[in-house]
Amino acid sequence: MSPFFVSVLKLNLVLLTCLLQFFSYKFLGWYGFWLGAFLLLVFCEAKLRLVGLILVLLIASRLWMFDNFTVDHLKWLNDSEEVIELTGRICLEPDLRRDDVRYFVCPQDYEGRFLVKNNLYPRFEYGDVVKVAGRLETPFEEKEFSYKNYLRIFKTDSIMQSASGLSLVEEGHGFLNALFKFKNWFLGFLEFQLMEPASSLVAGLVLGVRKGFSDAVMEQFNITGLTHIIAVSGYNVSMIIVIVNSLLGFVPRQIRFYLITVFLILFMIITGGSASVVRAVIMGVIALAALENGRQQFFARTIILTALMMGLWNPAFVMYDAGMHLSFLSTLGVVYLAPLLDFKWLPESGGIREAFILTIAAQLATMPILIFQFGRISLVSPFANLAVAPLLPLCMLFGFMAFVFAWSGVVSWIFIMMTSVCSWFLFKFVEFFAAVPYAAIDFEKGLWWPLLIYLVCFGRFVKKRLYENFTCR
Repeated sequence: MSPFFVSVLKLNLVLLTCLLQFFSYKFLGWYGFWLGAFLLLVFCEAKLRLVGLILVLLIASRLWMFDNFTVDHLKWLNDSEEVIELTGRICLEPDLRRDDVRYFVCPQDYEGRFLVKNNLYPRFEYGDVVKVAGRLETPFEEKEFSYKNYLRIFKTDSIMQSASGLSLVEEGHGFLNALFKFKNWFLGFLEFQLMEPASSLVAGLVLGVRKGFSDAVMEQFNITGLTHIIAVSGYNVSMIIVIVNSLLGFVPRQIRFYLITVFLILFMIITGGSASVVRAVIMGVIALAALENGRQQFFARTIILTALMMGLWNPAFVMYDAGMHLSFLSTLGVVYLAPLLDFKWLPESGGIREAFILTIAAQLATMPILIFQFGRISLVSPFANLAVAPLLPLCMLFGFMAFVFAWSGVVSWIFIMMTSVCSWFLFKFVEFFAAVPYAAIDFEKGLWWPLLIYLVCFGRFVKKRLYENFTCR
């Protein structure tokens, strides 16, 4: 094995061990955290101990700050029979659902943040100051799902039930308020021009907004393993990089890098900053920076550093966000598992074999988490993804171009019709694959199946890499 490969592997193991500190803290608390830190510092090389020590101290301080200064500020007001009146600012983008809107409110007189549900109308915007009365409650925790841990991702520790309704005190203003208003303008245009579920599909493809879909349609997406297409991820980010880079071809390369980075950050904000988008944006910026400085990008180190940065920014991302876990694992599967697969019986023309291999690799990587978190895997997912893959960029492109040319009635109408046709075919594919017998299999949730699948995949990967390094000496 080459010395360079060994040194890179050792550094990656140190970074990976530091990332696992978040999970040690989740399951075992501080005892598990410091045990992992002790093992890391004992067994890693002397020249890497300083790096490991700095990272361990950074993670420990961030976890302590998160627990003591970020969440649980309002818990002393929770679960009281007293109705309280609070005035606060809507401090996150409103979560629009089919039947209600959920607002994250930061009260003026207290630290912390609470969630309140309200009717669809009247509608309030990010930055608005509102007044609401009701009872604060602790989010529920069950064996199957912890709503409390889920809300920790949004740094929220309370929910308000039996609210009397929100009333506007002062309208919001500022850059973010204008940015979210532009987003709502785009969504309103889609709702006006396209019929459901086509408008919701384009909204999900372009901005990751999941609203308007009926429970039956969402179940079909779950059965076919296509839920990821209505969640913004690396595919959308890569398209933004390509489009902006093409449009700004006349700009010097150094300036173009900063402009693309600004566009990516704005896209991350306007889509709500979900874990998959943050992951894709960080990795995209790191890759662009590596190309800009003429450095070779090492994927393993990049993705581990990305996860560490997200964990230091918001530890709940790493510990509780299933979307982040699936996003990272699918990316790892595409990079490391895809080379191990070879379906020679599939034709190479049109990229069919490559698309099928990438889909299988991503599904193998995410299958254990799907079993552990949701107790279900889709058997038709590779075929469904292969069928809808050509339609996704067309739906995105036609829907966006219809908005761009909204001022021109005829051109916009042409793009709207093309979007409707693409959406119709996509939903027909989803409906067809969802109706296949045994399209999805439900499992009893547990840890044994995920561990077994990961051990087999990891063993196959290590065997291949060791063979390559020994035979190349």
